[in-house]
Amino acid sequence: MLEKVSHHVLPALLELLHNILKQLSAVVRSALQSQRLSCPAVEMEVAEKLLLENRPLSQLSTHLIHMMSTENQEVSEEALQCLSMLVQLYGGEGYDCLSPSCLQSFSHMLRTHMHPEAHRIQRSTLRIIKRLVQTTERSDWSECPEGAGLLCLLQDITTSNRCVFVLFEDT
Repeated sequence: MLEKVSHHVLPALLELLHNILKQLSAVVRSALQSQRLSCPAVEMEVAEKLLLENRPLSQLSTHLIHMMSTENQEVSEEALQCLSMLVQLYGGEGYDCLSPSCLQSFSHMLRTHMHPEAHRIQRSTLRIIKRLVQTTERSDWSECPEGAGLLCLLQDITTSNRCVFVLFEDT
């Protein structure tokens, strides 16, 4: 019974999170555009305040990473969208998004989406990984077996020309 309820509630919660993140992102983009146009700093202050108030949402990143590899496609894709927005807004903010279990989830996500129809999902996953690698304080992620496995998979993807995406310049 609980499992049936969670299959209906989880997608709704992920959709709610996605909508919150879309609104937050829109405010931040608007503030950045205003700043470029030399408008008053009020919008920037509001955006900064909203980012700070919603910072606890970034703690959901590791959970979203694990949800990406679920069999439920709706949950997986919504988790991917939410995670994408979270890493755009907050980066890898030290919540161990590059832990061995997260690296395993990324590898699983990339392996299960190698077919041409899943190009968008694969590209989003690669962008997330790139952003996390660039913004995390943890630099030893590639030294664990899961990290080495992910690097090999990324090299395979690159050499097989399944995706045209520059992931690492100097890693």
